[in-house]
Amino acid sequence: MTFNVLFLVLLFLFGSSIGSFINVLVDRYDKLHTIFTSQSKCEKCKKKIAFYDLIPIFSYFVLGGKCRHCRASIPKRVVLVEILTGISFVVVGVFIPFSSVFFSIILLLIVSSIMALFFVDLEHGILPDYLLIALAILSILFNLNIGIIGLGVNFFVGLVLFAIFLALFLVTRGRGIGFGDVKFAFVIGLLLGFPNSLAAIYISFVLGALVSILLIATGRKKMRGDTIPFGPFLAGGILVMLLFSERVYEFIFFIFNS
Repeated sequence: MTFNVLFLVLLFLFGSSIGSFINVLVDRYDKLHTIFTSQSKCEKCKKKIAFYDLIPIFSYFVLGGKCRHCRASIPKRVVLVEILTGISFVVVGVFIPFSSVFFSIILLLIVSSIMALFFVDLEHGILPDYLLIALAILSILFNLNIGIIGLGVNFFVGLVLFAIFLALFLVTRGRGIGFGDVKFAFVIGLLLGFPNSLAAIYISFVLGALVSILLIATGRKKMRGDTIPFGPFLAGGILVMLLFSERVYEFIFFIFNS
């Protein structure tokens, strides 16, 4: 019991550290070469941030959410990403059996990639190709145990989803979904296969509709003109089916049999 708690605590700390890296990726999504070659700086005063002010979660609260030098506010997104990534790693540790080191590492990398896609699209309205390609490669490695035929089926499912989303993209002239979402749909099929990918996309549309209605009702978005990135909802649907697929199907069977 003590070991399990310690393991989950370590998972949370590790996940929050990955979340810190995701924050850097969000800030420099279009300047990848600076991620490992340039030290983090305050966006306002441009002073370099010391290593002790970059401790995930801890530093944010110690500094009161402000830059040590100029007292400019640090975006709340920074600590949110670190906390959510840490929690997502704990969820993996609780609900997904760590059958092998290889499988576990790939799964955590997949979760990290999805979190990065979620926040980059939420912040900048773009799904970078390099993240989609990375997730596609990880998806293939994740599904090696289903064999060549299984991978072929997933690839075919991805192509079908790509074609459906491409049709939506063309019909709406890019106003309903972006081309990044079209490519993301292919990766979803490659990762989740059938029927999990369909369930993930259905969940994405439901989440998107609910959030859109809420934003419009509260006046934060207009009925016409304003757009909402769809990538975060796709990412949310993937995570739900990746981590809780059995429970989702149990809930569906319960609803239809009650």
